[in-house]
Amino acid sequence: MLYDYPDILFVSDICELLNISQNTACSLFRTGSLPGFKVGKAWCTTKASVIDYIQRQCTFPTKKK
Repeated sequence: MLYDYPDILFVSDICELLNISQNTACSLFRTGSLPGFKVGKAWCTTKASVIDYIQRQCTFPTKKK
């Protein structure tokens, strides 16, 4: 899925990948939940940062002993 995307992702790419609105994507940048940078007025991030964000959002059950 992510193979089809470039290494630098814009808000529209992030919205599509995470199924979120532009406001939510920008909020992730503003709060620092998703590291990003601005190119002109547009927020961008790396594909690696999005992968890391997704992994941090996943919670896996732990084994009970």
